[in-house]
Amino acid sequence: MSKKLENDVRMAKTFHEVLNTYRHLWGDNKGFKQEVNESVELMEQMKQSRVLAQQRSQGSTKTKADLKEKVVALCMSISGCALVYAKKKNDLELEQQLDYSATRLKRMAGNKLAAKLQYVYDVFKKSGDSLNDYDVTPEQIELFGEMIEAYAAMIPKPRTVQVAVKNQHRSTKELMELIKKSFYNMDRLMANINNKDFESEYKSARIIIGLGSRHEKPKEENDNNKEQEA
Repeated sequence: MSKKLENDVRMAKTFHEVLNTYRHLWGDNKGFKQEVNESVELMEQMKQSRVLAQQRSQGSTKTKADLKEKVVALCMSISGCALVYAKKKNDLELEQQLDYSATRLKRMAGNKLAAKLQYVYDVFKKSGDSLNDYDVTPEQIELFGEMIEAYAAMIPKPRTVQVAVKNQHRSTKELMELIKKSFYNMDRLMANINNKDFESEYKSARIIIGLGSRHEKPKEENDNNKEQEA
C-alpha cells in the first residue's frame, strides 16, 4: 500500500471515530446518515479484502511448506535405498550423485530446490529397475516426479507476484475513492448541522496528515515573502 493510501485510510478511521462520537447530532438527518453508512460499509469491505488477501498468502505459503517437507522426505526415503544399492554395486558415480542430506535440501530456496530434486529424479529414472530389489518401486519414483512438478508450480514467478500485488492495491484504492466520495457528500450536507464542536472536530479529522512529511509554509505566506524579496 502506498504512503498516500495509508494516509487516506488513517484519515478515514479518525473521521469515523468523530462521526460516531456526534451520532446524536446527525442521526436523524437521512441524507447524512446514508452517506455515513455507505462509507462505513466500504471501510468494512476494504478491511475484509485485506484480511482475505493476507490469509490467501499465508495459506499458500503453508501449503508450499508442507509439500516441501513431503517431497524432501520421499526423496530421502528413495535415496537411502538407492545409496545402499550404489554401495553394494560399488557404483561411485551414483554415490556422488546421492551426496546430499535432508537438511541441505530444506535450506535450498524454491527454484534451486526444484532443480536439485529434478536432477535426483532423473538419477532415479536412469537407475530404472535396478532399484526394485532395494524396495524402490516405479510407482514411488513417479509419485516423486509428480510431487516435484506440484512443488515447482507453487513457486511464484516474479511477474505473477507483481500483478497480484498491483491488483490488490488497485482494489483497495478503488474502495478508498468511493469512501472519499461519501465524505465529500457529507461535506456538502454539514451546512444542515449546526454545532461548533462537531464542526471543529469534523474539519480536523478531514485533514490528511502525511506520515513523516515536513510542515510547509502556507502558499499565501510564501507568495508574500517572494514579493518582499522582489
